[in-house]
Amino acid sequence: MKPTTSPGHLLTGWAGHRGMRRRMLAHHAVRTGGTHLSIRVWLELTATVLESGVPLAEALRIVAESAESSALQGVAHRLRLGLPWDAAWPLEAPSREGNSDERQTMRILREVLTLAVRTGAPTASMLRARAMQLRRSEHREAEKVAAALGVKLVVPLGLCSLPSFVCLGVVPILIGFMPRMWS
Repeated sequence: MKPTTSPGHLLTGWAGHRGMRRRMLAHHAVRTGGTHLSIRVWLELTATVLESGVPLAEALRIVAESAESSALQGVAHRLRLGLPWDAAWPLEAPSREGNSDERQTMRILREVLTLAVRTGAPTASMLRARAMQLRRSEHREAEKVAAALGVKLVVPLGLCSLPSFVCLGVVPILIGFMPRMWS
């Protein structure tokens, strides 16, 4: 029996919070085993584990267990067995491991980690930078949707408010002028 304080349970409880859950189910969200994680959360979680001093293969295992990702667990297992970096990651072809959102997350995680591994750059910093980039692009996308919503709401609001303006503004003025016109 798993203890109730395992990383997966803590993460599930965190993701279950009402406000956070709505934001995490946004554009770049991955559903893995009952836990909804955005790509940004995967990147931030991996960066946090790496900053704690855990080796990369072990960090990927911890994140895979927390996110309940069989694809990432396979990568972490292959890395711990000593396979070369490129051989440890699944090919880009459609596979049985995970859904398309999870494959996209794996692709982004692989891109960032490959660059860090090959160049020797600070891995956690690169993961956080990519998460920030995704956050900014999601923010810009949300602003575009909000601007489009404002334009789409003009016609219904106009159609709703015009009759009330006529009934409450124009009709009383016309009624007020009627006795003067017949006198």
